Amino acid sequence: MSTQEDALRLRFPQKKSQETIPRDFQELVSKPRGSPNLINSIWTDIVTKYTRGVTGTQVIILPQGDKISPRRPDDDRAWDTVNLRCVTCKGACPICKAACCRYESAKQAVANADTDPETKVRAKRTLQRVERLGSRVRDISTFSLCNRFGGCGRYVCPRCCGQCPGEMCREIQCKVSAVLSTCLLLSICTMSRAGC
Repeated sequence: MSTQEDALRLRFPQKKSQETIPRDFQELVSKPRGSPNLINSIWTDIVTKYTRGVTGTQVIILPQGDKISPRRPDDDRAWDTVNLRCVTCKGACPICKAACCRYESAKQAVANADTDPETKVRAKRTLQRVERLGSRVRDISTFSLCNRFGGCGRYVCPRCCGQCPGEMCREIQCKVSAVLSTCLLLSICTMSRAGC
């Protein structure tokens, strides 16, 4: 053997024989190589990731040092995160009537008589997937409580509320309350910076 052939073998290793590679995922699952609990756990993780991908409910965690991005109290998820299913559903948003999670949205689509048949079929499929996954996909609600002192005190969706930009305040107000009242702490901070 020449050194050229050795170099080629190092650069392009021979492929594994087809016998050692499983033909499809079903074959891999039908011949378990570990404990049944491990395989069920892996399978559930795969189905959960697939379901979150299809429904657009991937969980995005904000970095710890990020002080600019808005956050809900005691929650490190991105502001516009959508739940697959809530631990306790808050119902529809009082401002825009949006559902609190994809599960609740699918339930509304199935119950609504005006929904077209194709959408109903997709909604039923989503309901079945989420129910099979059980409590593994339940998340804390993304609806935020509008400030009771300067706001309305209702739970509203992330699209209908915002967070005060003042670092000391960071209170949450809905669109309706933000127009009617101003944040007391923000106005104090603004006046102190302006020298009032």
